[in-house]
Amino acid sequence: MTIEAGVEVIGGFACDAGWTWSEEARSAIEGSADPIALTLGEGASGAEVRSFAVRAASATRAGGSSIGVAVADIEAELAQVEVTAGDGMDGDDGKTPSERPHTDGGRGGLGGRAGGGPAGGGRGGHAVGIAYAAAPSAAVALENFMAGTAGDGGSAGPGGSEQNAGVPGASGACWDFSIKANCGQ
Repeated sequence: MTIEAGVEVIGGFACDAGWTWSEEARSAIEGSADPIALTLGEGASGAEVRSFAVRAASATRAGGSSIGVAVADIEAELAQVEVTAGDGMDGDDGKTPSERPHTDGGRGGLGGRAGGGPAGGGRGGHAVGIAYAAAPSAAVALENFMAGTAGDGGSAGPGGSEQNAGVPGASGACWDFSIKANCGQ
């Protein structure tokens, strides 16, 4: 689900009880495997999302991530929102190059290091509750966060050094992709 406008989106209504709202109730946003479950895009400045349980499915492709909520560099509010991240996938293993490496070294795979030998392994997938494009101006407090397991980096190609292995993915409630670090939540 993607929100691209500064709107208020409220869950927690019971359709079987005359559409009454309950502070304890959570409407579900279920993300499928690999895409982000809920995205607040550039146009969603001022958006408010309230009373939802957001669940990101586990990744299914190599190096894939499970991210519950992604927020562009905007101000938005998440209130009474529970987020569950599934598991990230391990990165691809490095492969034997099909051509002889150049003397200046070839480029490693995503997450791998450059080198003249076997290709590097791929980065492991992330398991993150809220991901920001830039550091949030105000921390979003998650009511409940269930973390998945980040994927391991792929191994170096045959005969390659461990320095060519891919890096593991990140796991946690909050991740700032602009600095590639935990938001401290």
